[in-house]
Amino acid sequence: ALPISEETAYLPVEDGPYAGVLLLGLGARESLTPERVRRSAGKAAGVLRTQKYTEVVLDISDSPVYCAEAFLEGVSLAQYDFDVYKKKEEPGPAKVQLFHIIAPPDTDLHDLQVRSEMALLLCLSTNGARHLANTPPNELTPTALAEFALGVARESG
Repeated sequence: ALPISEETAYLPVEDGPYAGVLLLGLGARESLTPERVRRSAGKAAGVLRTQKYTEVVLDISDSPVYCAEAFLEGVSLAQYDFDVYKKKEEPGPAKVQLFHIIAPPDTDLHDLQVRSEMALLLCLSTNGARHLANTPPNELTPTALAEFALGVARESG
């Protein structure tokens, strides 16, 4: 990781299993927090978008396990784009769709997967709320909002 918090560096790789390596600046190890990881991952999402990556391998083998959740949250929240009124002829920006996590050997993988899925579900909910907040009131009328809420209630039981 880079020593300066929230700094990113991208290095393309010509030969090897990966197309490139993205380094995240997380600052001093003793002051590492999930929020710092989340913010750095948010900035990294811009680099991933520019490079048109849809799949990421995250190596946390020498990091606290919470780094995986915080990274997933940072990238997922940063990828939100209210594109309802954008022309559909143009393809939207590339978004990361698949995350692979390399964890320390002693990691409870089931717990890591559950926590990662929960983080992504919370981001999906957050981005859904952002979408509702960005929808103009002439489209998201009280009736439309109530119908939306009833649909969510039906789907979730």
